[in-house]
Amino acid sequence: MPDAEIPADEAQRLATLKALGILDSAPEHRFDRLTRIAAHLLDVPIALISLVDENRQWFKSHFGYEVCETPRTISFCAHALDRRSVLTIPDATLDARFADNPLVTGEPGIRFYMGVPLCGPGGHVLGTLCVIDRKPRHMSQDEVQVLQDLAEVVEDELGRQELRTVSAQLHHSSQRLTSVIQASPLAIITCNMEQRVDVWNPSAERFFGRSADDVVGRALVDISPALSHKLHELSQRVGQGDTVRDERFDITVDDGTNRHLNLSVAPLMSESGAQVGFTAVIADVTERERLLMQTEYEHQLLNAVLSNVDAGVAACDESGRLTVFNRTARDYIGEPVREGAEKWAEVYQVYDATGQRLLSPEELPLYRALNGETVENEEFLVRPEGKPERVLSANGSTYGRSDAQQRGAVVVFHDITARKELERNLKYQATHDLLTGLPNRGALMEILSGAIARAERSGEAVALLFLDLDGFKGVNDTHGHLVGDEVLRLFSRRLKDAVRTSDTVARLSGDEFVIIAEQLKNASADALRIAEKVLNANSTPLPVAGGLMLKTSIGVALHRGHCGAETLLTRADAAMYSAKQQGGSQVFIDALNV
Repeated sequence: MPDAEIPADEAQRLATLKALGILDSAPEHRFDRLTRIAAHLLDVPIALISLVDENRQWFKSHFGYEVCETPRTISFCAHALDRRSVLTIPDATLDARFADNPLVTGEPGIRFYMGVPLCGPGGHVLGTLCVIDRKPRHMSQDEVQVLQDLAEVVEDELGRQELRTVSAQLHHSSQRLTSVIQASPLAIITCNMEQRVDVWNPSAERFFGRSADDVVGRALVDISPALSHKLHELSQRVGQGDTVRDERFDITVDDGTNRHLNLSVAPLMSESGAQVGFTAVIADVTERERLLMQTEYEHQLLNAVLSNVDAGVAACDESGRLTVFNRTARDYIGEPVREGAEKWAEVYQVYDATGQRLLSPEELPLYRALNGETVENEEFLVRPEGKPERVLSANGSTYGRSDAQQRGAVVVFHDITARKELERNLKYQATHDLLTGLPNRGALMEILSGAIARAERSGEAVALLFLDLDGFKGVNDTHGHLVGDEVLRLFSRRLKDAVRTSDTVARLSGDEFVIIAEQLKNASADALRIAEKVLNANSTPLPVAGGLMLKTSIGVALHRGHCGAETLLTRADAAMYSAKQQGGSQVFIDALNV
């Protein structure tokens, strides 16, 4: 069973068939009467109006056959789509095209078939009006003419179907256009060449404060002289076929309110192509312009604040591109970089709070904020090229919703360099003697406790040397306190120069000094060597008041893990007094701790 050939105009034919909107529609008397007449006049049991789409033949009317459709592959009518003449098959069992067709070998048992092609709009064959018999037969020329005449009636009905479809589409389009005009937030107005209004939508009523009933049919100049004048002004350009867009004009409405409008005008044309009027579309931009002015004002205000605030402000978008970098930020770390976040730390030389380690991009406050972290009082250090080193404190967070297009992060950072310096100075003053710069008693006890703990772990000895300047009170009495202070400063320098770098020199008070010596292998001998170096360092006159010569007494207490810092200091103090009793410039070692 060979397939029917596909017509050359298949695409156009199918488009025409679908455009009619008739496929799968309900039965209609105007078509059913024609199949009924055809069956009676030609004395056949079956008459069909068959329309063939991509995959089937569908029967708009079927007399004597209860099936509504069959596959196109077995359709007799499909063989008539590429011809204009009647297709007649006297005996299908003798025709090689149809002998094994299921419609021949099975129900309805077709033997005779005659189909007249049905042309739709554009002359495309959409299907057939066909008659079928279950026995072979021949039709006379008069009978063929009857079927052709009836086919012309079917085509007339299909033509009326096209008109109905087009009319319904036009009605639907008109309804949609009317709905759009009525629902539009834009004022839509149409008028003739004399500017008499025939369309005035609800938005026009709101814009101008006049109802459509009051306006339609009247001259536009009586409704809005300003709009009428503007339309006259644009009429020459519109008359040349142009559409004028977004012409700005201002009006004062009946309540005295000034409105800013954008006007677009297009020519209204007749079927012959002549201009018969105008279509005006008006947007009220009063509120938009107010918001734009407010936004511009707020933008200028923000820029002024950012330019004058004593804090650096930096912001970036979702991609890591810097979008805000105010004057203070530039003063602190330089110009904004155009590269992404991976370059920030390197370009601006951003270090951790200690200044020892260059931060990675992921550790930067702005980068962390961009990734959703709330940054609070984060301290870091910057060493930008050509600018002073600064310690900064940053606070930051993201801005914008996660589903918003405008999203990013912002940080605000303050220069806390002076504060950190003050904190360092205060800490230094709390732990150091201001005259000599040596650790004071408080720092000494902390250092000594640490040294004792380390000695207990290592098993090595710690020596505490207690020093006192012999006759220092006489210096103050004879030469004054300024000379006495200079003597103490010079003596402290001699002590620091005489001991090892690992040893600690501290001033307790007045003319009392101590030395903490750690990691002693032979406790007494090592401590004695240190003490003798101190005595030798102080064996020459001090370069003050003509060369003062002062002796020092040194008491040594050794620790091997069985006393605390205070006890060790007390024993060293006692040992120093023993050295004084021996005549000064002597060393006395407390043997209890040996």
